[in-house]
Amino acid sequence: MIFGTDGVRGRMGDPPLDRDTMEKLSAVLAQWLPSKAKVVIGSDTRNSCSQVKAWILTHLAGITVIDLGIVPTPVVAYETRERAAQLGVMITASHNPAQDNGLKFFDETGLKIRVELARLWSENVLDLGPDNRPGATSAQSEQASLYRDFILRHFSAEDFKGLRMGFDLANGAGSTYVKELVNQLGIDAKFIGDQPDGHNINDRVGALHPSCLEQLLKEHNLDLGFALDGDGDRLMVADPEPLHGDITLYALYQAYLAEGQAIPALVGTIMCGMGLQQRLAEDGVDLIRTPVGDQNVLHEMVVRDLPLGGETSGHLIQADLFPSGDGFLGALRLARALKRNPGLLDAARAAVPCYPTYEKAIRVVRKPPLESLQELTDLICDMTEQLADTGRLIIRYSGTEPKLRIYMEAPDLDPYLKQIAALEDLIDKDLS
Repeated sequence: MIFGTDGVRGRMGDPPLDRDTMEKLSAVLAQWLPSKAKVVIGSDTRNSCSQVKAWILTHLAGITVIDLGIVPTPVVAYETRERAAQLGVMITASHNPAQDNGLKFFDETGLKIRVELARLWSENVLDLGPDNRPGATSAQSEQASLYRDFILRHFSAEDFKGLRMGFDLANGAGSTYVKELVNQLGIDAKFIGDQPDGHNINDRVGALHPSCLEQLLKEHNLDLGFALDGDGDRLMVADPEPLHGDITLYALYQAYLAEGQAIPALVGTIMCGMGLQQRLAEDGVDLIRTPVGDQNVLHEMVVRDLPLGGETSGHLIQADLFPSGDGFLGALRLARALKRNPGLLDAARAAVPCYPTYEKAIRVVRKPPLESLQELTDLICDMTEQLADTGRLIIRYSGTEPKLRIYMEAPDLDPYLKQIAALEDLIDKDLS
């Protein structure tokens, strides 16, 4: 399967991000799309985006393609829905380094395509024979004005008056677009990560490098800071100390309550901490866990008709505004809430305990089912039994990178350090 947990992603030039696979995927899209279809496309700041775009348009003759240029992923999702397009395509490798690239796809409602359709497309790509090149299409450039109008309908300069903010745009998709919106809203802001050169996306800046934003806030004595990732769908918050993702999600939940909205349950993933679950339970609110991936969170939100969900990693979905992971939208709502209640983030920190965690991503050369590795499985079972109800151990393959991720959470990790070391040794032996 060429799709991972969030579209197609890999090293540029290597399968599936090679010319042959991308042009076959274009042919599959051409077969799937109805006649006279409309496609919305956007990209981040990687130099390779223009090449991927050319490959994916190879077989789309007769299709209207609207190119929004460099815009965040949620902008493509929103504009796809509002323009009544049949497909949205975002060319990005999200938080990955510049040498990677990828594709995210959205249906006519602006939601990410479901795994069943991704699997079908993958199978069709792998079944295709030699490329017969029936004809490419050219894209027509247009401004992403509908998303801009959406933001300006829901927020105004008065919402942020008196707040001084910092933004780290990761040298990514928000470098120009988000910066312009911040200025249009009259926000008093300082920026870093707003000078993309095609090669520096996510390079020691952005949501995965919170120390950069923390330094910006301290240098300029700013009240609040936000860091996006390379495609703008992930958010990290600082004031000036970076907030844990669970605390950010809880603060956003509190913002909803202050607006008078009822939150009967909140949707998160298996990576949300025990402290968040315990705090929500004390509030009489269920934490519904899903597998990792914001599309899994959103699917559960849609099924249960819930307005708020997210991931510890920074994906925040505000379905009452628009059902897509959107870092900038989350930043604006939190900033507005902080203007109304200056103690919001301090209260969230005090409310949500964050237990010690151990996290490591180990590069692997293959991804067999973990249950097929008996010695590793036995050790995982032993550790899980010892943790019982006091902690959690999660071992999972990354859906976007050739890595296996270890996550352990417990009130005290010291008793498990030798077993963690043994776990890493087994992974190195069996998979690396």
